[in-house]
Amino acid sequence: MPNYDLKTKKIEELNEKANDALSIVVGEYRGLTVDEMCELRKQSRESGVFLKVYKNTLAKKALENTKFECINEVLSGPTIIGCATDEPGAAAKLLFDFAKKNDALKLKGVSLGDTLLGPEHIKTVATLPNREQALSMLLGTLQAPVTKLAQTLTQTYSKFAYALVALKDKSN
Repeated sequence: MPNYDLKTKKIEELNEKANDALSIVVGEYRGLTVDEMCELRKQSRESGVFLKVYKNTLAKKALENTKFECINEVLSGPTIIGCATDEPGAAAKLLFDFAKKNDALKLKGVSLGDTLLGPEHIKTVATLPNREQALSMLLGTLQAPVTKLAQTLTQTYSKFAYALVALKDKSN
């Protein structure tokens, strides 16, 4: 396969992933050992995050006319790109957790769409609840008023019963 066809295939691959992605995280992997990169790739497969090293010029061409075009601002140096397709915070969580253990991985930015957020916002995105957690939080919020009402009604009858028992005890 000629070099041009290979580059075109890589551009199309990242463009397709970017169009399906909910968020993209960019990091600089300079200084990571081969074993550390293999471990990072293994973790990305387990968490369902698309993770790949791209040349910056190819990545810029691939991200043109996508909602993640703003990522082009931080594409410099040896770049690794993580795309989260299932959960918005999955790629950020993966790279953030890995960067805590490996100082060589420097996170450059995260995008949840048209806006590029700096490395200081990656922790916030990484701590976003996943779908199940968000649904359980919503259910708890919706259920709280009904539960409180039931407790209030039960307490009213209980207090009335206690008052009757106290009145009976007082009269005896």
